[in-house]
Amino acid sequence: MGVRLLLALCAVHAVHLVHPAVGADSCDSKLRPRSPQNELRDHLLCNYDFNRAALSTYEKNVTSASQFVVLNSIDYIEWGSRKEAIINTLQNWTWYDVRLIWNPNSYHGISSIWLDPQRIWTPDAMFVDLMESLEFAGGRCRVTSAGHVTCSATSAPRVACEAHLASWPHDGATCTLYQVAGDMALEKLDLNLDSEDAASKFSSAGYRPNRMWKLLKVDIEVLARGDDRRISSVLFLFRLQRRSALYGVIFLLPALVLPVLTLATYWVDPGSPARMRICCVDIFTHVYQLQALGYELPTGAECPRIILYYRDSMLAAGFTMLVAVVLQWLSSEAGDPPSWCARAASWLADRRYMRALLLVSGGDRSSPLEGREDVSPGEIAAADRSADANPHAWKLVIHIADRILFLAFASVYSILLLVRVL
Repeated sequence: MGVRLLLALCAVHAVHLVHPAVGADSCDSKLRPRSPQNELRDHLLCNYDFNRAALSTYEKNVTSASQFVVLNSIDYIEWGSRKEAIINTLQNWTWYDVRLIWNPNSYHGISSIWLDPQRIWTPDAMFVDLMESLEFAGGRCRVTSAGHVTCSATSAPRVACEAHLASWPHDGATCTLYQVAGDMALEKLDLNLDSEDAASKFSSAGYRPNRMWKLLKVDIEVLARGDDRRISSVLFLFRLQRRSALYGVIFLLPALVLPVLTLATYWVDPGSPARMRICCVDIFTHVYQLQALGYELPTGAECPRIILYYRDSMLAAGFTMLVAVVLQWLSSEAGDPPSWCARAASWLADRRYMRALLLVSGGDRSSPLEGREDVSPGEIAAADRSADANPHAWKLVIHIADRILFLAFASVYSILLLVRVL
């Protein structure tokens, strides 16, 4: 029994030697090397209670802590309807602790020392979303003889973001990060981040840009409470914008090419099979682009305008195919066009400004045999009667209809591009 008791005491003694911070800090330093730094460290941590908040002054029961936030990177994540971001920051905290004051002359002129942040009081500031506390790196707290403490902390909270999908792929997102003082520090900890100098205590100089998202702006809002304007929380708003180069090639470039394909059909001969083939390719491309957008677009409350653009453009392409079918049938019609239709076409063709606008030739309807010496007047009249019954009697009407529809749809596409895409 005596041997077991002796071994147990030796084990406890070894644990205290290896982990001196277990339990209360011991003031006995006989077994430690007697260097000036160790003497000072033993003096400062003797009977030090790190669970008790540091006081800036003995008279005022308030701890004033100031932070300088350095933004390292933002990782934006799209999980279906959930939009989140991981904010990686480095925070430099400074405060005064009257329990860590000493006279440098009593300790070989030492004016500063490094202490383990796990053995002294550190600000209990956390982020609201996951209630994630700061992680103060070991051995990174520098204390001066005046009680001025400087510590560095890293944090990577996952925060919720609000997506603005209306202008996709030029859309953006706003990520909100709340930082509050935890536990009893809500009443005692003054974060010392005034509204006037909030921006000066935040830096994004070392920010590592994201391949898909661009950081536009960071807004900082200090939420104070009470008559003494103590800070209870700090609001960070990170405003991001999507880098649209990749999506611009995939979706915006076809949005500019498809109107050209649709409008080009009005310059193809209605009787040619090529016109119907172009219309079929145009419709198929619209359907393919809409399906691709359905896979690529993130879900959200807003409907992107590019979806509405492709929808309207596909309706225009469908109407163009219907016009192609009707004009192809009319081009093979052997009868005469209605009198009002023929008169309207002739009137438009006879006006110089309308010819320039519609790009049609004049209304010269003279016989192709007229003026030839080897042809008799009877043959010219017979040719005229044959022309009246010719299937090409609809040619001028179809030609003018194509030009009018071309100008109409060119105007429609110009409005759609300005409203939906640009």
